[in-house]
Amino acid sequence: MTNTRIIRTTLVAALVLLAVPALAQQGQLEVVEVKEIDNPPVIWSIVLMGLLGLLALGANAIPSNRGHQD
Repeated sequence: MTNTRIIRTTLVAALVLLAVPALAQQGQLEVVEVKEIDNPPVIWSIVLMGLLGLLALGANAIPSNRGHQD
């Protein structure tokens, strides 16, 4: 009995996964135009990368407060 439920559930899930994209595409008859994409802010990305690198180096430079261990 559980095998038939699993099979039915699998078939329903497969039907939904295949039918939903087809139903969603029925209403689209117009061609979507691609707009020009602005250039990303490259300078700010490089500055942010450098800042994160300096923060990582600064975190490594903090000495651990462990004394002499025998």
